Amino acid sequence: MSNVQEYDTGLEMERKYCFTEQEFLILASSLGIRSLYGFKPQEPLRTDDKELYQQFFRMTKKGFLAASEDGYLVVPEIRELFSYLKKSESVITICDVDDRFPEKCIYAGKKFVLIEPGGLKGKYFKCTYDRPEKIREMLCENGVLFFRNVADDILYNAFPIENSFPEDTALMQLAFHMWKNNSMEMREEMKAHNIRTILEKRDILHNTLQKRMFLVEREIDDVILVQEEESVQLYHYSRQLFLEVLEEWMEEGSSV
Repeated sequence: MSNVQEYDTGLEMERKYCFTEQEFLILASSLGIRSLYGFKPQEPLRTDDKELYQQFFRMTKKGFLAASEDGYLVVPEIRELFSYLKKSESVITICDVDDRFPEKCIYAGKKFVLIEPGGLKGKYFKCTYDRPEKIREMLCENGVLFFRNVADDILYNAFPIENSFPEDTALMQLAFHMWKNNSMEMREEMKAHNIRTILEKRDILHNTLQKRMFLVEREIDDVILVQEEESVQLYHYSRQLFLEVLEEWMEEGSSV
């Protein structure tokens, strides 16, 4: 996979980068990022000067750094990417309860940055920043959505489900219980309620949960649960509804 990919979308340049964990840590640290929600390195950056200069040389060959008389400088494109990460005030995390795909993070701001771990053990990170509709398309292509055997978007209904079944009531109760807890520590409870994918929007500055969405698999009719504090609504699943909710979350982030 190329370390740097650029595509002319007609409106602006879409950029994709692939960093090793060490490269990501070096770049983030050099640009003043001390922590990043959703990014947990497997090991801290500990290296001697010789190894560090070897890293700088490799990163220069990859186009991440530029050599100068004063040392190594982060190239403007990479500096811009990390600037968006640093200035983001909200993040949307996307987790698969059964680990069919690794956790993804969308950092929302004037531009949107999608970070996805890659490799067997998350040894590198794929970073893309682009327009929100392109980010949403990428998520749809990467296994986030359910595969449906019916034309659910033709039968699309934007109104919440009013006549709840016992399993729906139990699902809502679980959502309320999980609101103030670490959601991914409750994997077994989520699996018992057939929750397959969970999306959460957080305020980075205050580390507070703002909104949550469950994609729930059922034998006949899959559902989407949308939660905001004490408010929980259940909808018939459709790709169109998922994209509308995600678009609303991302537009709220773009106003910061």
